[in-house]
Amino acid sequence: MTKDLRISLNSFFWLIYRGIRSLKKTIVTQWIDFAILTGSITLIYGYIMPSLGLKGDYGIFMMLGQVAACCVWIIQGESTKIVTDLDGPKVISYELTLPLPYWAVYIKVACEYAIKAALVNIINIPLGLFLLWNKVDWSQISIFKFLLIYPLINIFFAFFCLFIAVYVKGIVKFSSFWMRWGAQLFFFSGYFFSWYTLYGISKLAAHINLINPLIYPFEAIHIPFMGQSGFINFWLCVPAIILFTLLFALIGIRIFKRRLDCV
Repeated sequence: MTKDLRISLNSFFWLIYRGIRSLKKTIVTQWIDFAILTGSITLIYGYIMPSLGLKGDYGIFMMLGQVAACCVWIIQGESTKIVTDLDGPKVISYELTLPLPYWAVYIKVACEYAIKAALVNIINIPLGLFLLWNKVDWSQISIFKFLLIYPLINIFFAFFCLFIAVYVKGIVKFSSFWMRWGAQLFFFSGYFFSWYTLYGISKLAAHINLINPLIYPFEAIHIPFMGQSGFINFWLCVPAIILFTLLFALIGIRIFKRRLDCV
């Protein structure tokens, strides 16, 4: 390893560490906040809504969807900092003065978002399983698939939200995107229903929905705990998530370079 590469890597990981270190001041509060939210949704859909005719496993379905949703919300909140910074003081320009190329700074930001979301959100899974203890089919659980998909969905949402943050200009347009388009992608993402549920209603709508990048992480997070039946094949979701992550990363880096006039 050359000296320049070693210095760049040290700078890269130091910046990530600096960003993650700030989380220790608020992580307990965030754990409590998301635990209360996820716990309420899990109890309502696990024990109350089935009395209205919903399937008995809808509670765990919603709990797992909430895990993915929390990833989006946490990273969306983090990405507002980039939106305001790029249209304001451009504090991130300081990081460009370090021995790091602009694309490494961009990837650093995404990695920081992903790690923060993963650390904050991880509490929701054991909590949800505990609350639904008697409703979980423990024979379906695959720890291997969970350990594979959980980092991937956090990385995906990090690059997705960061792409939106550098693409739009201003916090008003950023909020408008999430109201007009982001919410629609979310509603049809598999949070409320699986892709095969939509397929049973309209094959055309289901096939069109395959271009929705959010469908794959939401489908994939259910499979390690609910089994493959009723969801898009896990081994199709994984490469789709990786492909969309790379797409958002590459486009986002180009926009980031243009907005900061990087050379």
